[in-house]
Amino acid sequence: MLAWIERHATRTVIVAPVAAFLVYEFSATPFAYSADAYVTTDVVSMATDVPGPIAELHVRDNQPVAAGDTLLVIDPRPLAIAPPRHRARLGPRRT
Repeated sequence: MLAWIERHATRTVIVAPVAAFLVYEFSATPFAYSADAYVTTDVVSMATDVPGPIAELHVRDNQPVAAGDTLLVIDPRPLAIAPPRHRARLGPRRT
């Protein structure tokens, strides 16, 4: 075998890397991977004026929204039982 490789050195140098590449490609075909994947998205941070649990959510994932759309409703019960001094601190709703 060594004698054959020495006689056909050029063929061996060309065929061996091609064969190794094909073995690698066909063995990796069942596995999905990517080392250079990038995800682009628009992320908007938001915060409410008052704290509280969310009572209703009017949007779904990846749903387009416009300015002025109601996104969520905060449960008013915790604010209704808040002491008057806390209600005064919350003040009027900002628009």
